[in-house]
Amino acid sequence: IAAASVTGLDFNLSTAGLGVTGTVRDGNAQPLQLIDIEIYTADGDLAGTATTNSQGVYAIDGLPAGNYFARTRNNVGLADRLFGGGACDAGCDPLTGTVIPVPVTAQIGNIDFALVRADPLFENGFE
Repeated sequence: IAAASVTGLDFNLSTAGLGVTGTVRDGNAQPLQLIDIEIYTADGDLAGTATTNSQGVYAIDGLPAGNYFARTRNNVGLADRLFGGGACDAGCDPLTGTVIPVPVTAQIGNIDFALVRADPLFENGFE
């Protein structure tokens, strides 16, 4: 049997986007360390997590291109938030935040959060 060559087969192996990055700060614009960021797909599945460093910066890389949503999660007494605003307690739906389109060709920056104390009286020094 003679070998035949096949042409016209193309593969696109580049399906992973570069991801998202941002900063988490407190109400005084100071960076917050050890805050978890969760990224969800448009179907509501958890796609990735990251924890902020000492400068409040996080990055979640290698996400497939698509639309995502983000939220914070912490254990230090701060009120968690959705990206784009809105409180996000333990039972919130992350898909109610602002959509984050992640392309194949670029990392999406400025997915930032500002967190304040969960108890506003404590924030003002009252108990």
